Amino acid sequence: MDCAYSCSYQKGTVRQGDTATLWLSGLNNILVDNIDVYVRSNKSSGAGTFNVWGDGKTLASISGTFKEWTGEYDNSSFHPITVFSGKKIPVNELSVSLIGLTNSLHIEKFVIQYDQVSAKTVTLMNGTQVYATKTEEASGEGIWLPSLTNQGNWHFEGWSEIEFWTLYTTPEIYFPGNKFFPKENCSLWAVYKYDPNYDTTYVTDLQSGVYMYVNNQSKVALCGVPKDGKMGFASINLRDENQYYTIDFVDPDTAYITHTLSGTPIGYTASMTMTDKPSPWLVYHEGEETIFYTNSKGKTYALLPIFYDEELKIQRAGLYNATFGHSPMRLIQPASAKDASYSCHPEQQSIEMVPENEDKQYIIPLGIYQLIIRNGQKYLRL
Repeated sequence: MDCAYSCSYQKGTVRQGDTATLWLSGLNNILVDNIDVYVRSNKSSGAGTFNVWGDGKTLASISGTFKEWTGEYDNSSFHPITVFSGKKIPVNELSVSLIGLTNSLHIEKFVIQYDQVSAKTVTLMNGTQVYATKTEEASGEGIWLPSLTNQGNWHFEGWSEIEFWTLYTTPEIYFPGNKFFPKENCSLWAVYKYDPNYDTTYVTDLQSGVYMYVNNQSKVALCGVPKDGKMGFASINLRDENQYYTIDFVDPDTAYITHTLSGTPIGYTASMTMTDKPSPWLVYHEGEETIFYTNSKGKTYALLPIFYDEELKIQRAGLYNATFGHSPMRLIQPASAKDASYSCHPEQQSIEMVPENEDKQYIIPLGIYQLIIRNGQKYLRL
């Protein structure tokens, strides 16, 4: 924990127009219950405004005279003034200030009552099996989400707070390689996607055309147009036209990018934020890897469909100050529309087929039963 205190006059004395402030940071989301500031006044005067902030938001503000707060002025004894009480608000940064309105108020001490929040545990489920149990190192730190291998034709997408068997719309997913911040002890389920169109063959020969710009580890695609200096992202969906971009390679090392559906250019500003003005993108390409990037003031900024913004504490898309190494960035081509589905239980939905040199046989799980189709004949097996 870090602590700092300042007063525009001397130590704890706050005259008209003076300010005294206590700052606390690195609190690991303690639950603040009550804050008292011990204060005395002048013999017959003293007034001010107390302000309490938590993580940049106003939690409380009270104004008045010392007499209104305590019943009478007192220049000899310090009295507790309750400036915050009873809300149990989790905070990592906290500040309490007193602004003088009338001479004078004198601070003796700040007393903060709080409860320590325990670190949360997340159980990661892969089908019916526990894949791992992860506990935060400290409350509010979050846990890193791992990536799992595919299960046959079912491609791992990410993690869901809700367990489900079959969905034909994209569920809310927490992507691997990013942090998840649990509010309580909970479980997350691995989500897999079966897509008849899914083609894991990535573009190796760069030619102008319509593509999707994807991260083949996180299974996330760049999506939409620039907004507030950022881009959008979504789980790869080969039928989502909002993920389609027309890429014009003016030479092997330079390209222009346009959102195909809206015709909006995808560009960048001098301050390295995203904009809807056309910009030339530099191209790094080797084998399946394709990265669009630009340089500014000796730094390299890559266009990424997803990364964790340490400052904003969110996942987002856009320009990221990066150094080149092995990259999961790829280009893939859109496909025609066919039904795709999502499931937390691909092991209960996949269709198995025996080798071609044996009798043709399909096994389809149906709850506790298996429907077997062999040479056109159907059998039910427990």
